[in-house]
Amino acid sequence: MSNLIMLISTICMQVSLQAVSLFTLLLRRVKKERLIIVTLLLASVKVCPAFTFNKSNMAVVSSMASKADTLKALALSVGTITPAFNKTIKSYNAVVPNTTSFITFLPFTNNASPVRVNGKDVNSGSASQSIPLNQGLNTISVVVNGMSKINSVQQLTLKEYAAAHGKTAGAGGNDSVIIQQYINDTTQKVKLFDSGGLFYTSGNTLYANNHLVGYGAKVRLADNANRPIFTNAHWRDEGIDTNITIEGFLLSGNDLKQQHHLTAGIDSGEFIVGVKLMGIKKLALKNMQLDSMRTFSVAIQGRDIYIDSIFINQQYISTNSGGLTEFNQDGLHFYGPSSNIYVNHVKYITTDDAICVCGTDPVPQSKTTKKSGQITNVRILNTNFIHAKRGIRLLSQDYFLDDVLIDGITGRATNSVVLVSAYQRQYGTGKFGLIKIANVNATIDSIIPTGDKQTGYIIINDNIDHVIIDRVSHTQNQYINVPTVKAEFTLNARLIELSNISTTLNKTLSAATSANASDLNQTDILLAKGGVINTISVKNHIISNGTAGKGTGIALALGTASANNLAIHKLVIDSANYDYINRDLNIRSNAVVDSLIVTNTRTNSPATYGTLVSLAATVNNLLLRNYGWTSASGAMYNVVSDGSIKNVNKNYTSLFSLPAIAFTPAGGLAAAPTQTWALSTVPITYTIGVTRIASSISANLANLKISGGSFSPAFIANITNYTLSVPNATLSVTVTPTLRDSLATATINGTSVGSRQSSTPISLNVGENIINIKVIAIDGISTKTYTVKVTRLPASLNLSNIKISSGTLSPAFSSETQSYTAIVANAQPSLTITPTVSSATTTIAINGITVISGNASQSFPLKIGVNVIKIVTNASGAETKTYTLTITRLAAPIAANLANLKTNSGTLSPVFSANVTSYTVNVASVTNTVTVTATLRDSLATATVNGKDIISRLASAPISLNAGNNSIVITVAANDGISTKTYNINVVRAATVNTGSFYAAAIQRIPEVVVPSALSPNGDGVNDRLVIAGIIACPDNNLTVVNQNGFIVYQKKGYDNNTDVFDGHSGVTGKMLIPGTYFYTLTLGNGSKTQTGYIIIRY
Repeated sequence: MSNLIMLISTICMQVSLQAVSLFTLLLRRVKKERLIIVTLLLASVKVCPAFTFNKSNMAVVSSMASKADTLKALALSVGTITPAFNKTIKSYNAVVPNTTSFITFLPFTNNASPVRVNGKDVNSGSASQSIPLNQGLNTISVVVNGMSKINSVQQLTLKEYAAAHGKTAGAGGNDSVIIQQYINDTTQKVKLFDSGGLFYTSGNTLYANNHLVGYGAKVRLADNANRPIFTNAHWRDEGIDTNITIEGFLLSGNDLKQQHHLTAGIDSGEFIVGVKLMGIKKLALKNMQLDSMRTFSVAIQGRDIYIDSIFINQQYISTNSGGLTEFNQDGLHFYGPSSNIYVNHVKYITTDDAICVCGTDPVPQSKTTKKSGQITNVRILNTNFIHAKRGIRLLSQDYFLDDVLIDGITGRATNSVVLVSAYQRQYGTGKFGLIKIANVNATIDSIIPTGDKQTGYIIINDNIDHVIIDRVSHTQNQYINVPTVKAEFTLNARLIELSNISTTLNKTLSAATSANASDLNQTDILLAKGGVINTISVKNHIISNGTAGKGTGIALALGTASANNLAIHKLVIDSANYDYINRDLNIRSNAVVDSLIVTNTRTNSPATYGTLVSLAATVNNLLLRNYGWTSASGAMYNVVSDGSIKNVNKNYTSLFSLPAIAFTPAGGLAAAPTQTWALSTVPITYTIGVTRIASSISANLANLKISGGSFSPAFIANITNYTLSVPNATLSVTVTPTLRDSLATATINGTSVGSRQSSTPISLNVGENIINIKVIAIDGISTKTYTVKVTRLPASLNLSNIKISSGTLSPAFSSETQSYTAIVANAQPSLTITPTVSSATTTIAINGITVISGNASQSFPLKIGVNVIKIVTNASGAETKTYTLTITRLAAPIAANLANLKTNSGTLSPVFSANVTSYTVNVASVTNTVTVTATLRDSLATATVNGKDIISRLASAPISLNAGNNSIVITVAANDGISTKTYNINVVRAATVNTGSFYAAAIQRIPEVVVPSALSPNGDGVNDRLVIAGIIACPDNNLTVVNQNGFIVYQKKGYDNNTDVFDGHSGVTGKMLIPGTYFYTLTLGNGSKTQTGYIIIRY
């Protein structure tokens, strides 16, 4: 039940010491017969001198107050006080549901003097502490301390201020003008926006000493405002706008109705953020929610910045229209020069950075709007990413970032939790001083694109003096290529301290990567490819790897040797525990480590590499102490590929000492304007009796059902929010509630419905539809609202099938494939098309003519050659999808004749003639193969030799000959796909004459090697792979296949019909080759002549 704020006139009274009034109000509830006694004690005290009141001191002053302060409004977090608030009534009562265990009060006094609620001080306009409620009567006192402001004017809320000036605010119009007038009025020390109000603005400007209090009011950016909700007047200057406080607001950027700041004509210096304050000094933002911002939620540059208890929600922005992409949608964005930044208890839902601390603005801007410079003394505490693309980014750009503490991170990020870099992908020449990152327990929750240089849990790059990373817990439940600490680019650093890093690899790495996957994808601490690092300390590094048996604890300088010139003076590993990984430490590629110290470390390595590996790298001094290992190779350390490990010393006794670093938030915080108070003559006590009803009254549902599907999650009485998606064809749903208490009542979207009865059909729009089921308990007070969000899917533009009356579509139909071809005979002068859609509301037009789904179209005439037919689907009158059919009608067929025919051995008899179809060829006994060359009369015709495709004018594959008669059949098919003609050649091979062993040896021939001329890798088990007859006898062979452009698509040395066999896949890309003719070269390696020929691929 909504809160009610009662406003009354200022009460000015003086009461003598002897005046005591007692009021008793008896109320009886008929159903529960519970007696509520509400009392009000109005007492007077002696007049005493006035004094100054603030948080730091109390000082006596000589002036006297002339009037007492009284309540002018009182609101409850639950329930409503009765009777209505009146200056003559000091006793009230309220009834709240049994589910209300606590209640808070929001008091307002006429002169904003302090109030005591149940003995606890509360500022006027602020919520009291939570007060626990017992079942039955609870008596709560609200005492006005009798303080009134000296020499002050009456403090008005925004709506009161507007009314006093003959205007309105919060009535649905644009409130920019009256809000700005209210802000500019120096008599209103604190700008009080009315609780629960909704105000529209085209943007407002703040000045020094402005203090804005929202009390939960919502301020929404008006349509096409195209500027921040709040900005400051002198943002191009430093230190003019000081001491600004904004608290208690819900700010909405109305992002769908704003232009993006990169849009032409929009000054990038005014891009649409929620709060943009530049050149500021002493700023406080607290207790706020920001959502639906077009770009950044908050953009700040200045010093002494205090931000506490903020919720930033940008979850819908990536789906907005207008070309907006996931760019510059940060939650909090700080520019340089800035100092003394304190951020605490902030939650984020954003499609870009949650927090970005950047030395300069990365968006191109004019010199008059650009902000840049160094940033120092930053404290980011207790951060929670409900979801962020990137968590926290520290970007130096061309400047200096120093003394940064990030302490306490939870939640989920997509690309990285913390990134420290010059800018994004190694741009800029900036540097970092001291960076400390601690208490990180977040999750990387999506598979990162290969090659994304911002992929890692914590990333450090470029030039850093001193970085400390401590107390990091990283669990990899699904993904394997997310190092806990990573430096992808060149890293120059004086001191890197890594401590208390715990990584758990729950997923078996070998199941998620190929057998040849490199250690780069499985490394927990991955340091730079190049650079100079003075000292690295790794302490208490723990990896728990289950049974995977892969991965590396720490890797240095991975990659090609030319890219890596990493020099490390001292690397210390202390108290590490590596469970079941390949290597503790892998040093590779031109890296040089002067001193490597490993102490108090245990490892269990199942691999054969050894636990410490130097791969083409140099370690000048290796010192081991208390180092225990288990390795399949039995080697404590290993040297590979010309690497070297020198001066091994197993008696090292001293450990690396980590200096203590103290971090203390510095800088002043923005404070509210100081108020001066005087003690009046009359402290006043208001008494409110709050009755919490008994637990027997229920506003719960026992069950809830909906037509058209099932809820998510399944119904539980204590869960009030549900979702359901239905097809586009579902135009309405009904909802059936079952009440827990038969005496309770229910409404669905405001219409009454009985228990176990279905509602009237509720119409559904395309998209989200909200259905509210409100249950009202028997007491008429306790209520509970269940909300169902039903999403009706848009009509599909996809076709589910296309059929043509003649020919066959290529490729086979798929709803996502929009282009097809088909060939029909010359005898086919027209065809019909039968399209089918998956959605009943989707219409179809073929070449502009409407066709009913599932019915054949009219006949479309076909000319000889190419005919293009367009099938267009339309679901809403605006969106369409086009499928294209390219139909080729063949020309009139030419007779299926050959122009010439010959063999490589012997002569045709009779001499070739196109009309003669039978020939004889005689060859010697030593001729064991023959090839046939056929020349087609029609270039569009095709031919086969013994069933194998050939190309006109090119020799067929060798055909083996037996002694005696050998029949060869040449079949010609005309371009109409119907007419054929067959030619026959009878090759007569002479019988072998045995003239003795010497002659027999002389004519012994090399085993026949025959390469097929056709391949059809379609999975039917016939000609799916290239099988070369006789190739086993020639193991030193080399096979190369090229396409018609001469590019190599497959190459194999030692082809054996089994290993890495050619099956139509490209050996370069791994993809299936397109149908067509390819050419091969086969060197047998036994002194025989190199064979060449062609292979036709068809599917």
